[in-house]
Amino acid sequence: MMSPNEKNKLKLRQICFIFLAFMPVTKIALLPSVLAGFCEERLFVATILGFLLDIGVLLCCMRLFYKHQNSTLFNVLETNFSKTFAKIVYFGYGVYFILKAIVPLLEQQDYVHNTLYEITPSKLVFIPLFIVSFYQSLKGLKVLGRSADACIYLTALGFLLIFFLSIPEADFTNLLPIIQKPTYKPVNALFKSIMWFSDSVYLLLFLGHFEGEKRQTLKLTLSYLGASVVVILFMITFYAVFSSIANSRFFATPELTIYTLVDSVRFDYVAIFLLMFSQVFAIILPIYLSTKCFERAFALKKSLVPAIIINAGLCIFSIIFSGKLFKVLGVISNYFGYVFIFFGYVVPLLLLLIPKRGKNEVKA
Repeated sequence: MMSPNEKNKLKLRQICFIFLAFMPVTKIALLPSVLAGFCEERLFVATILGFLLDIGVLLCCMRLFYKHQNSTLFNVLETNFSKTFAKIVYFGYGVYFILKAIVPLLEQQDYVHNTLYEITPSKLVFIPLFIVSFYQSLKGLKVLGRSADACIYLTALGFLLIFFLSIPEADFTNLLPIIQKPTYKPVNALFKSIMWFSDSVYLLLFLGHFEGEKRQTLKLTLSYLGASVVVILFMITFYAVFSSIANSRFFATPELTIYTLVDSVRFDYVAIFLLMFSQVFAIILPIYLSTKCFERAFALKKSLVPAIIINAGLCIFSIIFSGKLFKVLGVISNYFGYVFIFFGYVVPLLLLLIPKRGKNEVKA
């Protein structure tokens, strides 16, 4: 993705924190109601299926790590095919990451407008996010690691508060019967919500930018599994609270805790703000990676041009489509689902077919 110098080095701990801090917070607003609309009390089954696929992709990425001696994805593609082919793949991933950022971006915009404001604010109120995103896009990978180091504690505390406030209101019998005759509904629900999953593909772009250490595959898998368990528990609690009306509760986090008062104080806002801070950096993550992919695809020396174009483009997009989240979601779900499947799951699997080359072997 970038030259493997010091500013582009990540620690394995930071990659684990990226999964733990950023992956769960993008799945706790609209996704629970979307899954509930497709498969009701089995929304957690669709979530489990999605995370099983994601962990499979993570294992594919780590297999590439060992197979190609911790080379970057670009170097692997260039060595085995050509630089042009590598640029095409990176261009494809650049587009993919933009698509991956769109729904969480509009979702967060609506979430902020409906949670923090009593009247609809100016459409320009979201511009500071793009200023932060633009700034980060000019930096090396280290900025992601440092963001994760800070956000991991906020995410953990935010979820602890959410569970503490919402579980007493939950009726887990709403999830019964757990064992039913299998149907296609959870699978269909997963396909329609696939843009919220496939986060483990980020690891493809981290290859070659972190040093190997003992039990690294286990550590990464456990971190992703831990984040997955948090989201699954959130889904279960969400349906246990709202049951048959869960599909109409579009912003799950404030909805779960709105009825909980402790001495007439809305402690749920503490959890909301903690998670919202992490959500900002979680949304920026695919924007950042898209910038770096286009930088590599067009052989640019710096990220300035793609950072300006992508962030300005998404800013304009968010202003034009403000309040039109469900229309955009419908278009992406109906017409771009296979794009997410291809780049999120098929490509990592195909990369395993690339043969291992010796240190002195050259491409014919």
